[in-house]
Amino acid sequence: RVLMLCRREFHGASPFAGHEDDPAELEVIVAAHNADLCIVGLVGIVDPPRKEIPSVVDICRRAGIRVFMVTGDFALTAAAIARQCRIITNDGVDSIEDIRARALSQAPGALADTRSEKPELKDSVSQEQGDGGVTSLVLSGSELVGLQAEHWNIVCGYSEIVFARTTPEQKLLIVQELRARENYVAVTGDGVNDSPALKAAHIGVAMGGGSEVAKEAADMVLLDNNFSSIVVAIENGRLVFENLKKVLLYLLPAGSFAEFVPMLLNMSLGVPLPLSVIFMIVICMLTDVWASISLMYESPESDIMFRAPRNPKKEHLVNLKFFGQAYGFIGLMEALFAHIIFFVYMYWHGGFTPGELFLAFDKWTLGGFGGKDQATLNLLLSTGQSVYFLSLVIIQWGNMFATRTRRLSVFQQNPLWGPARNLRLLFAIPFTLGVVFLFCYVGWFNRVFGTANIPVAFFFIPIPFAVVIVVLDEIRKLVVRTRPNGLLARIAW
Repeated sequence: RVLMLCRREFHGASPFAGHEDDPAELEVIVAAHNADLCIVGLVGIVDPPRKEIPSVVDICRRAGIRVFMVTGDFALTAAAIARQCRIITNDGVDSIEDIRARALSQAPGALADTRSEKPELKDSVSQEQGDGGVTSLVLSGSELVGLQAEHWNIVCGYSEIVFARTTPEQKLLIVQELRARENYVAVTGDGVNDSPALKAAHIGVAMGGGSEVAKEAADMVLLDNNFSSIVVAIENGRLVFENLKKVLLYLLPAGSFAEFVPMLLNMSLGVPLPLSVIFMIVICMLTDVWASISLMYESPESDIMFRAPRNPKKEHLVNLKFFGQAYGFIGLMEALFAHIIFFVYMYWHGGFTPGELFLAFDKWTLGGFGGKDQATLNLLLSTGQSVYFLSLVIIQWGNMFATRTRRLSVFQQNPLWGPARNLRLLFAIPFTLGVVFLFCYVGWFNRVFGTANIPVAFFFIPIPFAVVIVVLDEIRKLVVRTRPNGLLARIAW
């Protein structure tokens, strides 16, 4: 804001004397004498941006978020402030003439050399290809009148935009046009004039010190009036989404896939059921619970604010890539390793090779299978099921440490110390072992649920398999980091 200060000298009696008690008359006299003024000077009132705003805008830009300015200030003033805030970073800025010329050149039947007839448009187009694809635009509210859909298609494609001298109706129009082109729009504001745009956005963010109308229209209120709080909210929102995926990815391999495969082998190939129903319930309700809750407390990976925003219509919580990791990678290994250990036990302690167990079907329950009585076969199977259960529990430890990061190595996101420390994961190990001892070594549980004591050696056999899962997933992450455009990176969850 700029104020002009003026003065006028009166010689003799003051023309305002005696009229102080009559406001109407005093106003007429003041208006009559408001002439022949001498300009004393100009006073400029500057409201500078907060010091943290430029860095916050840079963080948003790295996170794939475009920051536009919509203001009532004049275009030159708005552009200058936008440069201070790093909302505009280019030296050259496009205008409405560039938009119309580009729309004309893209119209059907346009001459191939249309751009060459307009040098400034040619510069604009070349600028779009340079500077990392960053393009800048400044438009005034009066220039928005009469813009057609083809113009808005071009406007909404810019990286940096300043809308100046806008009315509340034009702010609403801007939001509607952005939304119509599948942009997800957040609007910040504090005044009554901002309320239509706040209401129309996907999420309206009002300032705590703003008007009550703006707060009512918004979806969220920043009580500290600090724009940088939005970045914290975005990071935490991404973190919650990431951790939900990690929890699901941890639960699915053992809680569904590695439980489904034993039933499939039992029904289709006649293998004695490697995992009892009670152990399936224990895995889902007890052993997997602590680790899954602990994964919700994982710190954000260092690249979480360098990723492009997801499209909610296309990038869901679970997708084919997710199921490929859960079932085709982790789940397949867990089911394979647990069955290997189960068959090893049945061979060491029962003398049955895998070939003998396949197609056994009801022979196992009719007695006399392999020259053993039914009681021996029942004890052998219940112990084998307990071994399979223990194997899944220990192999899940490897899944837990592998799943806690999507791209970073476990050494980069160390769970033991540093900013990413998560000691809750370590408590999952004794907790799950306690559940194993409870169900497999307490006599009452053995009698009621048909469980059995596990030979000591089988507490150590699954550990290398858990390490294999961690190592293979570390190799996968390394390839994804070093070749971000490779095939493995494109199919990574």
